Amino acid sequence: MKNKLMKEQDMPSWLFLLLRYLLILLPFTYVLISEPAVSSVSSQQLYWLLILLYLSLLEIRRIMPRLTIIGFIGELVIAMWCMQHISVLHSFFIAASLLAIERTVSPLTLRMMLAAAFVAMNAVLLSDDMAWILVFNLMLTLVCSFQLYRVHMERKQMQQQSAYDLLRGHNYELEKAKQDMIQFSRMVEIMAQMEERSRIAHDLHDELGHQLIRLKMMMDASVEVIEARPDQSKMLFLQVRDQLSQSMELMRATVQRLKPRHFDVKSYSLKRLVEEHQKDPISIDYSISGRPTELYPSMEITFYRNAKEAIANAIRHGQASIITLHLHFGAKHVTLDVGNNGAVPEMIEPGMGLQGMKDRAEALGGRLEVLTAEGITIRTIIPLMGPT
Repeated sequence: MKNKLMKEQDMPSWLFLLLRYLLILLPFTYVLISEPAVSSVSSQQLYWLLILLYLSLLEIRRIMPRLTIIGFIGELVIAMWCMQHISVLHSFFIAASLLAIERTVSPLTLRMMLAAAFVAMNAVLLSDDMAWILVFNLMLTLVCSFQLYRVHMERKQMQQQSAYDLLRGHNYELEKAKQDMIQFSRMVEIMAQMEERSRIAHDLHDELGHQLIRLKMMMDASVEVIEARPDQSKMLFLQVRDQLSQSMELMRATVQRLKPRHFDVKSYSLKRLVEEHQKDPISIDYSISGRPTELYPSMEITFYRNAKEAIANAIRHGQASIITLHLHFGAKHVTLDVGNNGAVPEMIEPGMGLQGMKDRAEALGGRLEVLTAEGITIRTIIPLMGPT
């Protein structure tokens, strides 16, 4: 692809090369055949020498751009001498020299060369027929206009390429900054998890440990009064049973939160949320659409908590048996729809759960929508670039 592009860019250079050599060879051939000024052998030899020198200067200027001005002056001198002593048709030589100007020439140098060509040609044609003067000036004007336009377009293309390279560099820096921010957010999340686990360890010691000690004391008391006061002993046993259920629930939740996780498994993944409800008597369908991209941890946490709250509400209030989670990645927003087939109330009163979901979405510049077209759907919309 790159080679094809280079060939397409080189095609105009080949056309310029062909055109300027035609502007040299056609007048040269015509003069060599029909002009009496080069009829003698010595005149022809001098003419050939001048033409070869002129072509050499063109090639030297093309190969070594540093010698552009020197080569151009030499070409003007040869063209002016040939116009003065052989034929005015050598004005085409000046047009060929102008077409040979390379793109590396500065705009100021280009204008100076074009002005020098006009002055040189008109100085030689001053005593000739006015018709020839008009024709050659028109030709030179077209060539000069073409060169100015070509240089302008090439410089504009170079500026656009520079602007594109600069923009691409900025995009790379922004992408790198985004990745660094995401990595930093991951580290903050890991540190928060470590602090949370430390707090849970203290809770286990302070709450669950003390509660187990209290339960043991209640069991001892119930054993002592089981014969004298069986009703009181039974009541103590029932209290111990209820408190044991609470302790078991606390232990289960704590173990679930402290359970070791693989590094590549996200703590607040929607897929993990679906897996947590596999043993529940409900069916949860999870799907993704659009072009998935990596989300900031704050967005993942918001989607996770909103989905968890929506599932809990669907089970508790709507007695739903089927729940759908659909995450859509749009061009500017990420949308999470949590739908269910539960009962739709006549009026939805926003409680603490819905208000918490709304606050989490708005904290990231998003919004929360409640749809009741077919069942209840809780929609969380968060912009990809964060708050706006």
